Amino acid sequence: MARLQSGIALLIGLMVLAMAQETPQVSVSEAVRLANQGKIQEALEAFEALYQRAPDNKTVLNWLGYLYLKVGKPAEAVPILEKAVQLTPNSAEAWNNLGNAYLHTGQVEKAINAYKKTLELKPNSADAHYNIANLYTKTKQYQLAIQHYQQAIKLNPRDANAYNNLGYVYQMQQLPRRAMEMYRKAVELDPKNLTFRYNYALSLAALQQYKEAAAELERLLPQMPNETAGWLKLAECYVYLKNTGRAMQTLQRAISLHPNQPDLHYNLGILHVQQGNLSAAANAFQNALNLRPDDTDALAQLGYVYLRQKRLDDAIATLQTALERNPKLTSARLNLATALRLKGNKEEAMRLYQQVLTANPQQFEARLALGDLLMESGDLKGAETHYRLAIKINERSDVAWNNLGLVLLRTKRVNEAIQALERAVSLNPKSPAALNNLGAAYERKGDIAKAKTMYRQALAVDPRFEEARTNLKRLGE
Repeated sequence: MARLQSGIALLIGLMVLAMAQETPQVSVSEAVRLANQGKIQEALEAFEALYQRAPDNKTVLNWLGYLYLKVGKPAEAVPILEKAVQLTPNSAEAWNNLGNAYLHTGQVEKAINAYKKTLELKPNSADAHYNIANLYTKTKQYQLAIQHYQQAIKLNPRDANAYNNLGYVYQMQQLPRRAMEMYRKAVELDPKNLTFRYNYALSLAALQQYKEAAAELERLLPQMPNETAGWLKLAECYVYLKNTGRAMQTLQRAISLHPNQPDLHYNLGILHVQQGNLSAAANAFQNALNLRPDDTDALAQLGYVYLRQKRLDDAIATLQTALERNPKLTSARLNLATALRLKGNKEEAMRLYQQVLTANPQQFEARLALGDLLMESGDLKGAETHYRLAIKINERSDVAWNNLGLVLLRTKRVNEAIQALERAVSLNPKSPAALNNLGAAYERKGDIAKAKTMYRQALAVDPRFEEARTNLKRLGE
């Protein structure tokens, strides 16, 4: 917020106009006294009357412009203060207030020039440095803003607002630790200021100090219940602290306060998905969409939930709508491909997976799924290519190693298949499919003892895995 300067030191003692009417008139000194007593409206009316009688009185002009700013009438202040600086060109206070008037009427360049004039006249004006720093912040000239905030703080070391705003600039400069230090200093100087404490809490979260950030937000939010972003940040802190239950409670509490805020419902839906609560997730995403029908992210998430619920027709329709509205939603395209694949439309699924990979060649799930479809269609060479590319993306995927092993086994490269399947089993010893496939590879090689061992291990992991049972029976067990 820009700072106003009344110029009281300049104004006291200036000539008071003589009374010219029979009805008692308020004098300049009496009007100044009213302003200093905080009787702003009475003072404003007095100075307006004085201005009608003495339109060129420097004191009246400076005070009237100041008071118009004080009551939120910057448009009225501009012509008054422009006249004031013409009559008092060496008044730093008049130029400062004119800068404020320009700022609040959107005349940024004029405001900057007015503040520069203030600093020419009064280089050690902390308020002028603060005001011009705010303007440089507004115009994203951050280095200049930093210089002037630092100068304002040097001149007035107890200026909590300057510390807070300097913290914001450091935040915009991607300097989170410096931002946190400035916010903390602002809080030390003015511990009752909720905005300073809120900014400090957010800066702690930005530094991944989630426990401290959550504690501060828990203290703050009951006093700032309308700060929706704060509730979201508090929930996010609990997610990072691996306390999903507390995160959900936070969002539910926020929703009870702000039931018409779609972001709260959306994020609650995300947490329900992570917990496997698919029905609750679908309800949350639908609530978000009821409040914000054009939310393509919520549509994409709802389509994903329908896919998880095996509601394939609903998933396909919802994901198609999301993509029609936002073709850049890669996750929606990936999930639509999967839904179509499960529905039996493999050709369209393959086309969509290829589109995903064109946009992002490192998309692991699309690479793996495309390998699966090619193997199902008999294109073993193409399948092998995609499985190997998938492994390059994620070499710790037991599924990719297992599927590569199957391709190698089907192309009669038994030793290579064994190596791939052993890798799959080492990554996931609890995978009955990988254990069974490794048994089949050993059997193909003629090592029946090892084959039986693998089949038994597969059944030990999952006694209902019939392929391994059938294989053991075929080998005489």
